[in-house]
Amino acid sequence: MATPEPLKLRKVLSESYKIIKAQPQNFSALTFLFLTPPTIAALLYPTLQSLFKETNDQPANTPYKTLINLLALALYVFNIVFSICAIGSISYTAFRGFSGEVIELKSAIKSLSSSFFPLLGTTLLVQIIVFIIAFILSILAISGYLLVSGGFRIELFSSPHFVGFVIALMVVMVLLVFYLQVNWTLAHVVVVVESAWAFKALKRSKALIKGNRGLALSLCLIFAVLYVYWMWISNMSPYIYIYFRTSGEVCVSGSESF
Repeated sequence: MATPEPLKLRKVLSESYKIIKAQPQNFSALTFLFLTPPTIAALLYPTLQSLFKETNDQPANTPYKTLINLLALALYVFNIVFSICAIGSISYTAFRGFSGEVIELKSAIKSLSSSFFPLLGTTLLVQIIVFIIAFILSILAISGYLLVSGGFRIELFSSPHFVGFVIALMVVMVLLVFYLQVNWTLAHVVVVVESAWAFKALKRSKALIKGNRGLALSLCLIFAVLYVYWMWISNMSPYIYIYFRTSGEVCVSGSESF
């Protein structure tokens, strides 16, 4: 049996464009419904956080911390729910569109009734695995320092050797997580298309990616760059808000002086 030729990034992007072009209204509607709200929420979160700081005289007190933690938790749950809805509905539409079917928006949304919870379970499983990896590497970092120093010291986190060791472990963790991300690129698509989830979806994705890891890596890098840019815009929003607010106050005070 001949080995299939590895896919090219240009080919994947071209086919994706054709699928989207065949049903532009559906993809636009799904994007607006499920991707726009978390984007707006992420942009508003830093601004709300800065507003809470301005209205609170003692940011270190317990009610303020509780409010900020609840706000962060609400944003996390909100993003998870809408991201899963976007992944499920868009993957369903793209898969059906690849075979030439024209899917109604109602059908794409209705497909979430069977894919939402498997997608949620798979997403949480991936996050748990990443957390376990980070936890193990943290334990290794502390254990390594204790082994060398013979016990805790006050200058634990200021020691250049410890800091260097932690940086090395962080690099290892990032590379390991990125490797897993490449292998699990198709996990959510497998959940939608093949109705497999959790470890089965992760194993199936790894098998499908075999021979196309370069393509998966390229796609991951593209989305990583876009995500970093999006996060940068989100973090800059409070400063933009403060700038315009300060500029407005200056303009108002200047006009009043006249």
